[in-house]
Amino acid sequence: MICPYVNFDPLVRVRLSYAELVDVDTGGPVKEPTRVRTCWDDQAIYFRFEYRDDYAVSPYVNHDDPLYEHDVVEFFIDKAGEVPAIPYAWSPSSRIPAKARWKYS
Repeated sequence: MICPYVNFDPLVRVRLSYAELVDVDTGGPVKEPTRVRTCWDDQAIYFRFEYRDDYAVSPYVNHDDPLYEHDVVEFFIDKAGEVPAIPYAWSPSSRIPAKARWKYS
């Protein structure tokens, strides 16, 4: 998937191509489809997740809660091949978007 450079336009993100997420085990379609669109400009990188979840569950609302244990949208940014990648996660019950960082030894 290509993350193109764009000049900011409120409608540009819905016109971008998207990647469709697939079943981890089979590579086939999933029961509740999810798409992601990405682009960047001089100010930011933009991610647009389009998904359906008929039963979103997450009891967590705090920044350092283990969001990954329940329903969550999560992605990782790998700056120029640097390891480890930086994870970001959004929970359906979060009051604000939560930036999840792991402790590395």
